[in-house]
Amino acid sequence: MSANNDPKRNVALITGAGQGIGKAVALKFAKEGINVVIADINIKNAQKVAEEAGKYGVESLAVKADISKKTQVISMANQIGNKFDSVDILVNNAGILKNAMLLDVTEKDFDKNLAIHLKGTLFCTQAIAPIMIENNYSRIINLASVGILGEIGGASYISAKSAIVGLAKVAALEFAKHNITVNCVAPGLIQTEMLSTGSKKFLDLYVGKTPMQRVGRPEEVADCIYFLASKEASYITGQTIFICGGLSIGF
Repeated sequence: MSANNDPKRNVALITGAGQGIGKAVALKFAKEGINVVIADINIKNAQKVAEEAGKYGVESLAVKADISKKTQVISMANQIGNKFDSVDILVNNAGILKNAMLLDVTEKDFDKNLAIHLKGTLFCTQAIAPIMIENNYSRIINLASVGILGEIGGASYISAKSAIVGLAKVAALEFAKHNITVNCVAPGLIQTEMLSTGSKKFLDLYVGKTPMQRVGRPEEVADCIYFLASKEASYITGQTIFICGGLSIGF
């Protein structure tokens, strides 16, 4: 798509969009008239979200991809290119939650966190950014976590999420001349499938630490991401925005 800044002509790629925050982002974009590519390792989930997005009158595409594997990311980019002229918005959302206390972290789990979060973000950015550079107008938003401020038991997950923030700053510097902004959002407790795997003790503890005293909704994260993807956010780049009910200020 051309650089006319018309969001209704945009195409957005959201990774890990088969559920949770990614799904909410995809549906928010679709509701606002943006065509969406739903990438997920679970193709059935991706197809369901793509079908739901299509009800808003936009074009949607479901793609199966394990973003930790560069060959699959390249294949994903080729599939997108067969349907759309370009990708104007990239939301690097896909992730897992594999945590343990520092002395108990296994090499396997540490590598898996880095592969999916960090390498996946790198591979997707490398695959899509050249298209964005041609447009001279695009947006990249990476998913970090409030835990980057420090979290007991988060050695694997938080190491990967912190590295994503660093990668975004580098990308923001390198892509600014192409009118591409790169930012991160750092959610706190958000009501997703991932959060439901945690213990009630953990949930109660962090809700208690959150000034707003509640868990956030995926749609609240999606609203912020939509803003960062809009032309109104054209002078914001290299930043990390916390969407956490105030948890970050008293973390």
